Amino acid sequence: TVNVTISGPTQLVLTTKLNKNFTVFVDLEDLMIGEHHVTIHHENISDKIDVSIDPQAVNITIEERVTRQFKVEPEMNTTLLEDGYTLENLSVEPEMVNITGAKSVIDSISFVKASITEEKGLKESFEQSTPVRVLNDELSGLDVTVEPENVTVSVTIREYSKVVPITLKQKGSVQDGITIKELETEVNEVTVNGKKAIIDELTSLVVEFDVAQLTESGTYEAKLVLPDGVTSKTKTIKV
Repeated sequence: TVNVTISGPTQLVLTTKLNKNFTVFVDLEDLMIGEHHVTIHHENISDKIDVSIDPQAVNITIEERVTRQFKVEPEMNTTLLEDGYTLENLSVEPEMVNITGAKSVIDSISFVKASITEEKGLKESFEQSTPVRVLNDELSGLDVTVEPENVTVSVTIREYSKVVPITLKQKGSVQDGITIKELETEVNEVTVNGKKAIIDELTSLVVEFDVAQLTESGTYEAKLVLPDGVTSKTKTIKV
């Protein structure tokens, strides 16, 4: 940014100030890689107007322009998830992008991210087109060109679940003349869903089996007892 002071005939000065269609620039066409002290020029201002530019010159550094390929890291804050749901997978397409800039800036790239921006309460999988962010190790954005500028992030969300072992609990008394040689369930564990705080506390699930119904060997069904706030696709267990 520079300050441009103009002076001359009143009408020309007022018109120039109002239109502001002039350009302030530096000419770098014949300069090589390295550090330079260059004069600031102007154009499209009448020769009848005196122009003063402050500062009159600037120090610039010309660097090699390079293009490199980087892998994009998708990210999403898990606090956006509805309670009782978990982030199963994040993927991005395309996975690689081309980043172009000054060599020193490209060398300083530490992170290339695509971040999900959504409201809280997410409980269904979705896709989102999001811009690629290029950051240094201090998490400051870098002045580079990214191709493509936007990528598609696929978010897979599922209910929070846990595999819990089964405890078989016998109730009732066998009929006269019946002796139980063995009781066992066809499965030893089931998958349950629910809020993380509740699910993580579960160490086992009880299956109550009423032996008073037994008259012979065979396969019977027993109800799976689930705590409040816990669900499962498995409702009964074969014993």
